[in-house]
Amino acid sequence: MRKEILTEQQTKLLPLIGKFSKDFGLVLFTVNKFDSGKIKRKITNDFNVEKVFVNEADEYTVLISGVKITFLHYPFNIEFKNNLDNVIKVADLLTLAAMKAYALGRRAKWKDYVDMYFIFKNFHSIAEVIGKALRILITRNRSFIAKDLRLTMMLSKPA
Repeated sequence: MRKEILTEQQTKLLPLIGKFSKDFGLVLFTVNKFDSGKIKRKITNDFNVEKVFVNEADEYTVLISGVKITFLHYPFNIEFKNNLDNVIKVADLLTLAAMKAYALGRRAKWKDYVDMYFIFKNFHSIAEVIGKALRILITRNRSFIAKDLRLTMMLSKPA
């Protein structure tokens, strides 16, 4: 896959979106920085963007065929273990839950809370999701944590 959030293979999924209910929303995460202008150009070549809700450096949310689609930059390095028909790569459910917990802090939507409820009820405990989120955060910020720890140790030494 290239660095753009929406690859040519992923655009093949967009015609299917209109087949879902109007309450359907799609959130696509990327660990790479993205250019919403590039995404817009890629989409508008083949699809009619009915409305742009958010056009920011780390989020691009549009309405296509009555379906709200969010492209969201996720600033932590994650592994996409599952490959769906060689079209799109997705993380495992525990990682997705940790990512969704992060997204809740940025853009809380009732559907996200419903998703989390069913994840907690049927698949993973709150502790598992928090643990995974912390592992992702610590992996990303390991060098910052090490620097902070060294600074704290230096400052705590008696003079």
